[in-house]
Amino acid sequence: VDLTHHIPDIVREMTLDQVLTFVRHHHLSQPSIEETILDNNNNTAEQKIKLFQKWYQKHGMGGAYETLISSLRELKMRTAADKIEKKLKAAVSSHQERRESYNDKAEQSNTRSQEGEKCYHVNAETSKTYPESLEET
Repeated sequence: VDLTHHIPDIVREMTLDQVLTFVRHHHLSQPSIEETILDNNNNTAEQKIKLFQKWYQKHGMGGAYETLISSLRELKMRTAADKIEKKLKAAVSSHQERRESYNDKAEQSNTRSQEGEKCYHVNAETSKTYPESLEET
């Protein structure tokens, strides 16, 4: 799961202290943490987002979801882990449904296009076979 677009929803379920504990647990450097806090002075929501983004960039996409959930549980933040897990599962499920719907529509469109091509070719063959029928119209 690519967490990039879900970061605001993820950190909304966590306090600043929880985010700080989480990023420290994953060895985000103290100077980097302090810089992020100072750059977003008086905006706790943005501090949480930026800190989490830094962790995510450092960690990478691979296994980030599993690391997030298991770390939160390990750090005794089970409530946050459960809420985040529920939100992300719902978002992923919704995304998959939209993608399946899009694929179905694309497949239907492709089928109609192929059927249209068949009709065109049949009509073209018919006009070659019976050219006089075109002269009457």
